[in-house]
Amino acid sequence: MKMRQWCKRILCVCLMIVFIAQLCPPMQAEAAVKKMIMYVDEDATYYTGDPDQMVKDYVRSVKSSNSKVVKPAKQEYGYIGLWARKPGKALITVQTKSGTKKYQIMVKKLDVKVSFSASKDKKYYYLKFQNDTDIYFHNVSYQCTLAEKSPEGEICYTTSEYAFGVNDLLAHRSLIIPRQYIGTHYEEGTHAKVQYTLVPEECVVELVGVERKFGYQYKEMSSKLKVGKITDKLKKGRRYITFDVTNPTSHLVDGRVYCMIYDKKDRLIGVWDEYYSIQANSKKSCEMSFTKSTYPGFNHYKLVPRLCWQSNNQG
Repeated sequence: MKMRQWCKRILCVCLMIVFIAQLCPPMQAEAAVKKMIMYVDEDATYYTGDPDQMVKDYVRSVKSSNSKVVKPAKQEYGYIGLWARKPGKALITVQTKSGTKKYQIMVKKLDVKVSFSASKDKKYYYLKFQNDTDIYFHNVSYQCTLAEKSPEGEICYTTSEYAFGVNDLLAHRSLIIPRQYIGTHYEEGTHAKVQYTLVPEECVVELVGVERKFGYQYKEMSSKLKVGKITDKLKKGRRYITFDVTNPTSHLVDGRVYCMIYDKKDRLIGVWDEYYSIQANSKKSCEMSFTKSTYPGFNHYKLVPRLCWQSNNQG
């Protein structure tokens, strides 16, 4: 009899525990914090959802512990926007349909240097970009202010109205962009030609911003690729360069092949590039072309591949 009463008490206690558990809200596991690095003035889009299923209203809310360091924005289909404003740390908390996701973001000063130089005869000027970060930037925007001296000795400044872009600036690499200096101005009213001269020490080039595929990791494969069977033909004022690129690795690689153009003095006078994607363990026939008038001092060129293997590290 006592045993029966004792069993009934145990059963009542178990039922009470189940009832209370049903009333209480489910406890979510503490979200693992993913650490990431951004750079000042970087405006990035980051995917927080499931790569195999994109839901329009997947992100319910997004907050930053310090919006003065990183300002977030809610977007559709699992994406959030991240704007790095100044050096520091910020914890980004994202409420999604599948739970809470947290991202600890450290914002660093952008360690991409840009410098200005010119040839001795001042017919060409060069913009050098040096990327000392571990990041592969797909686009670097900049503005250039040219200083020119008139025949009367007056110096005037001309700033580009919009930001130019440099494609594919690899980690711990430099890239030189040459520009031909014309210096021809036309007087108002008479439209007479006036020849100005470049003043390199007064010219300024500055960064405006950078863009990248946020959350991706890259490994440069350029040294493992082989460029061969180069043919060069000039047809109707246009130069056609065809070549084969062999990718002996087990990874798909993509990026750009740069055509470094030189004059007879072995002076860099232009850079032409094309984007290519090459499958693993394969050879691809590539072609690039440009008009002869684009580089009037053309004498010879050199092909430089800058292709990478990339992996998605988002989530």
